[in-house]
Amino acid sequence: MEYGSRMNLNFAVIHELVKGASEPIEESRLAHQLLDVENGVVAALVEKITELIGSRQNSASYGIFRVDMQRTQLPDLITDYSSAALSGERFMDLTHKAVESFELAADEENLATGGYLLLADYTLNNDRFFLVAMIKQKNGIRMTADLVPEDITSLELNKLHQVARISFTRLREYLELEDNEEIN
Repeated sequence: MEYGSRMNLNFAVIHELVKGASEPIEESRLAHQLLDVENGVVAALVEKITELIGSRQNSASYGIFRVDMQRTQLPDLITDYSSAALSGERFMDLTHKAVESFELAADEENLATGGYLLLADYTLNNDRFFLVAMIKQKNGIRMTADLVPEDITSLELNKLHQVARISFTRLREYLELEDNEEIN
């Protein structure tokens, strides 16, 4: 898919969630530095995942953050991050907290398995997005020991098990609507 305007990748990082089916969660492998957003493989990976989200074969569903007792701190952290100035340090901190949240969820699911977690902050068509994608450890993506993608020969929907893309514009609109309903 060709975009009307070019994607501007602000930040990206890959962490590894380590868990085998029917096994307890292990300590995740956290990246210690952001990926180089000028790296063509990194940019292509984020772009490819973004393209897959809107493709015909995708069974995308839309929703809002949970409001029940099982809600984690992650939605509030993302909301706070969305209104803050761009900061690589702040982004990295958010991704580490996101991994903690994913570890807790995966540990509760016996059949859950790990994989690479790509987290990115990018702008496309004047909207800023936060992307989280779980990429299973199969052919199609080759990583270095430092969790830097070296090659993406092919990336298929069956390699993406969970993807969340949060539009900061839509998030703000939702929060404003929610605030207006509380006032009335």
